[in-house]
Amino acid sequence: MLYLPSTKELFLRMTLQDKYTETTNCTLCGHGPVSPYRKESYPIMDGQVELGLNQCPECSMRFTSPRLNNQGLTYLYNEGYQGKTVSGAYNTKDEVSAAEYEAFHRYIHQCLPKGGTVLDVGCGVGLLLDRFKDDALIEIEGIEYSEYAAEKARARGFKVAVGTLEAAGYPKDHFDAVTILYVLEHVPNPRQVLTAIHEVLKPGGYLCLSVPNYRYLRLRGDNALIRAINPKASIHPEEHLQNYTPATMERMVLDTGFTIHKREMAKPLRIGSPLVRAVKSCAHLGFSAMAALGYQMGGIHLIARKPNGT
Repeated sequence: MLYLPSTKELFLRMTLQDKYTETTNCTLCGHGPVSPYRKESYPIMDGQVELGLNQCPECSMRFTSPRLNNQGLTYLYNEGYQGKTVSGAYNTKDEVSAAEYEAFHRYIHQCLPKGGTVLDVGCGVGLLLDRFKDDALIEIEGIEYSEYAAEKARARGFKVAVGTLEAAGYPKDHFDAVTILYVLEHVPNPRQVLTAIHEVLKPGGYLCLSVPNYRYLRLRGDNALIRAINPKASIHPEEHLQNYTPATMERMVLDTGFTIHKREMAKPLRIGSPLVRAVKSCAHLGFSAMAALGYQMGGIHLIARKPNGT
């Protein structure tokens, strides 16, 4: 029997949609409006909202629109951080993302062999900060959107601001390096964040970033076969407002004034059953071979630099 929502249910959906979502043009090139090729429902408060997955016909950027607005994101990352977000699942237990933190600890020392000042943007509960706790060469602090996560990071003994980088008021040309791990897929305006990072970096300073690779996410949750097998498969549009490929990520970095210094591929997160983790490890070997041939499927690590004299 066909289910038709009641007038009350339709009104509630419309009210929540207006209250908690917004639409946007392409977040890389500005083309728009773009129509979603697929929508996902997301439960919020006592109802749900519809979120749209898009691909820009001009630059191929993948992004979410309609997407959660500032009010929706505040609800998600504060009230729902621990139990309802990918961030809470992946970035609150050290062992899950240990390879990421170890890699970025190494990148910072490669970039700053004599030491320096570092800002971790979107520091979460402070697991990367913790890698530098006894590091005499590196002076590091964090900034985090979620008050919940920031308090956890502060409890580790670090200086952590709450809010967005654009509103934080850091001095211009202040930091020797900025790290931003799995954050740029979560922000409404990534170009604005990268511009703010460029502003607070010293000339010659380094940007070390990581984002998921849409090429992999598509295999996992954004194709018809997988969704037919598992209707709950998702690439989490409530959190992932942007979905990058290596090409679109590099274009955004270059467009905001950086030069590309180094490209790396992330190792799989240590999450899932032993079988799932074994499959991920095997897949990583195949992905590494594909990356050597110029087609990267694994997570994206980029080290970029603010040119001297800017």
